[in-house]
Amino acid sequence: MDSIKDVIKSVIGNIAQKNSIFTNNIEEIFKGILKANEARHCCVSGFKDGNLMVIVDSSTWLYEIKKQQYIILKKLKEKLPDIKSIKFKIGSING
Repeated sequence: MDSIKDVIKSVIGNIAQKNSIFTNNIEEIFKGILKANEARHCCVSGFKDGNLMVIVDSSTWLYEIKKQQYIILKKLKEKLPDIKSIKFKIGSING
């Protein structure tokens, strides 16, 4: 019989893995909507309660991406209807 500690660790691991796969899928869809030069300057940092969180690497790119926010959101909703809004913030991105 498994201990409760092992069961909890397994459940949390499975949830984390599913969230990672879901976030990676959103990232691919999000970056597929953007132009290549725009996509290099931002990354999806999370998704919670219908809000997609995106990190942008500079204020210049934040301004450029935010100008298109409603167009991007409309295209995202076509593929991911659970998305209600996009929240942007400046930060460092990986890759």
